[in-house]
Amino acid sequence: MRFERELSSKTTFNSRVSWNERENGTSEQVDTARFYLSLKRKIGTRTSVSISYDRADRDSDRINDDYKENRISLSFSIDL
Repeated sequence: MRFERELSSKTTFNSRVSWNERENGTSEQVDTARFYLSLKRKIGTRTSVSISYDRADRDSDRINDDYKENRISLSFSIDL
């Protein structure tokens, strides 16, 4: 599921939520949930800056295959 909203003429908010269930040939199941938030701001005609947060949570039947991940990113973009 995805949601995008323009907060102003220069600021955009994005969010995504996903769930993935997978079973391999040996009947081992892997479930992964992801959550993402982003805020992007135009600072010029061809430049922008954004900050985002990404969360992943994986549950697996395989030994040592579970994990939780939190990621924060800061990006600067120039359109050429």
